[in-house]
This record gives sequence, C-alpha cells and structure tokens, in this order.
Amino acid sequence: MAATLEKHFDTVKDWFLQQHGWGNARQQPLPADFSTRRYIRLHGPHNALLMAMPGDAGLQAFVTMQQALQHCTMRVPALYAVDIAAGLALIEDLGDASLDRCLGQGKDAGFYQLAVDALIHLHRQQPPAMLPLPHFNADLFTDQVCLFLECYGALVLQKPFSAEACRAFHSLWQGLLQPIAQLPQTVLLRDYHPGNIMYLAQERGHHCAGLIDFQDGGTGPCLYDVVSLLEDARRDVDPALSQTMQAYYRSAVGWQDKALFDAAYAVLGAQRHLRILAILARRWVKQGVDCGAYFRRTWRLLLAHQSQPELAPLYAWLEAQVPPRWRGDWRV
Repeated sequence: MAATLEKHFDTVKDWFLQQHGWGNARQQPLPADFSTRRYIRLHGPHNALLMAMPGDAGLQAFVTMQQALQHCTMRVPALYAVDIAAGLALIEDLGDASLDRCLGQGKDAGFYQLAVDALIHLHRQQPPAMLPLPHFNADLFTDQVCLFLECYGALVLQKPFSAEACRAFHSLWQGLLQPIAQLPQTVLLRDYHPGNIMYLAQERGHHCAGLIDFQDGGTGPCLYDVVSLLEDARRDVDPALSQTMQAYYRSAVGWQDKALFDAAYAVLGAQRHLRILAILARRWVKQGVDCGAYFRRTWRLLLAHQSQPELAPLYAWLEAQVPPRWRGDWRV
C-alpha cells in the first residue's frame, strides 16, 4: 500500500513539475518533520521548493494565510504554482538560515529582537477582512486545549479523566479565556518559533524575518505569537532575555497595563503548553518518537506561572488530577 501511494505521488509530482517548467530540475528531498508535509528543493535556473501537503484544506489554508501575510507586508515565500486537488505547491525557497540555526553564536538578543520586530509590524496591520481566516476565540481555544483530556489521561496516566474532571476542566478554561476577547485581534501565525523564521540577511527591517509553515494560522489575540516565540518547547530561552523581549514588545505597541499583559501572556501560554503536551504524548506513545526533552521543558514552562493568580483554578485542577510523578517525563 505504501509503495503504491509513493508511486502515485511520484507520478503526480513529475506531472506537476513538467506542467510548470521544472521537469528538468534536480530534486533534493528535505528532511521530514513531525508533520505530514514533504518538501523537495528544486535546483534549476534558481532554487524553488516543491511542497506536498495532503488534503485540500491544508494547502488551501496555506494559500489563504500567504495572501493574508502579504496583505500585511510580511516576508513570506512567493507562490509560483498551486494545485489544490493534488496537494502540491511550487513556492519560493527562502534558504536554510533559520533563526534556529543562527542562535547560539553570541547574537541571540539581536535575532530575538528581529523576530519580535516582525510581530510588532504584523500587529500594527489590520487583518484582511476579505479572506476567510479562522478566528481563535475562547471557544476554539477551549476545544483545542481539551486535547489534553483526550490524550494525557488515556496515554500517559493510562486512565481517562472522569466525566466530572473533564467538565471542570472545560468550565475553568471557558472562564480563563473570556478576557482574551478584550485584547487586540491580529493575524496569528500560531507556530512562531526560530525554526519557522528564516534569516534573510539581504533584506531590510522586518523583512529580514522570512516566515514559513503558517498554514495553521488565522486571527486572534495578539499575544499568542509572543508566547509561542518566547516559551518554546524546542529550546530554552534565557529568562532575562524573555523578560527583555516582553518589555520591548509592550513598549513598541504602547501597552500600558502590565498586569493585563502578564495575565493574558500566562493564560495563553498555559493553553498552548497543555495542547503541546497532549500532542507530544500522542507522538511518544503511539508513534514511538522520544519527546522526553520537549516534554520536560513544556511542563517547566507550564508550571513557571504558578504565581499568576488567574491560573490558580488550573493549577488546582492539575494538582487534583495529575500526580506529581506525571508532571514531566513519566519515564524518570
């Protein structure tokens, strides 16, 4: 079955490339990530990427977000050709210099400031009303964080959470997330981290930050992407640098109410971390992917905001439902 699907992909891929003048390009498959997407670098008169994204919805979402981000004058890959039905797109190649690769060379503060500058520019733009972008409101964020109930109990604790515990979890998140409607609503990237930001040294200003993998985005509270950048499951961010970047963002956008900022930042961070923990649990148990380092880091990030009073109901729920041993790497 797998061999048949691979042969079908090769046939469709070759037809698509021939149709758009890239049939003779040298093909270099790029390493796969956790997603179902596949990328092939094409070496021709200039480089391009062939992106394969199964399912009509995913590729259509990528195209829509690409248009939205272009509307906001962000630096995103140009689209050369798209076949939604085939799940294929020919896009601009922004190179290999992700911020993830650039960090650790003594210039981390500058690279993080570039990433924050890109968000500052994005958050000053009005989301394009003519594009059908999903809106991440309290209901959608609650639905997403409930993945923790589905995965963590059954896969990690090996005992599903009780119906009463699930109702309490859902209710507390409805309460925690209601205030986010008062935040500025902007275009959201939703997976904004150094691995998805390309450093384009030849560009100027915020265009030095090239954006990729934004197909899961939409619109919603502005602070979500700030949290995504500075509370990253993939790498440790120096706490002093994180505080500096938060203050830099607040000052640049004219955010006067630090207490509201800190509360919203903590709530959105907790929502994101719980969902990531659920996804990591699923990958670890069902797919055998060792996510231990990510797991431990995400639990540390989740528990780091225990002094934030707004999150007291969540921490009380975790205290009652998740034994201490399971608040981290359960193999330790």
